[in-house]
Amino acid sequence: MGSGGSSQAAKRAVSANIAEADQTEGRSGGTMPTAQEHTSPEVHSKLYDEIMSSIDLVFAHFSDGVRGLPAERLGQAMRILGMNPTEDQVYKHLADLGRPKYIDQATFHRFIQDELTKYLEQVQAVVDYLKQYDTDSKGALSTEEVQAAIRGSELSQKKLQASVATMPSNSKGQLDIVELATCFLELGDEEMLEPSEAAMAAIGGIAGGN
Repeated sequence: MGSGGSSQAAKRAVSANIAEADQTEGRSGGTMPTAQEHTSPEVHSKLYDEIMSSIDLVFAHFSDGVRGLPAERLGQAMRILGMNPTEDQVYKHLADLGRPKYIDQATFHRFIQDELTKYLEQVQAVVDYLKQYDTDSKGALSTEEVQAAIRGSELSQKKLQASVATMPSNSKGQLDIVELATCFLELGDEEMLEPSEAAMAAIGGIAGGN
């Protein structure tokens, strides 16, 4: 579900750039459900609403205007929306969609809705882990609390330290717990196995067939 700390400011900047670059009319989507029953209000408000509000902009940015979003751009579209799929995961997604060469807007909406639900549940799990270190229950961790959370995780401490160092802090020098959760989760995705040759070849084949 991005690179580095994945700050909300960075995501808003991406959305603003897409909006400025694409002023084409007639690309509105259908109504999407907004209820998230398995995530806390903090995760819902900071991630779900922002990602959902950017779906049409991202689709318009990658769509050719007629056939829809090229299949080989699905991974890029997901990453702009804040998700961080591996190439193997993108390959599986395309297989589940029937290996289309293009994805129409309605299908893209449904797909992102489903994937976003799964992603937010993963973020929530990391938020729940980090709350163990939030001693004052204010939704942000001090430097000491962040270091304790890093030591308690199974991820590369060196990589986590580097990623956390790029994250913006509040006026008290604390890091937002949801922002920190996305950082932990993304680093976990990056430490997965490299994409298989079969996945890379298949995605390349789809691109080459357009």
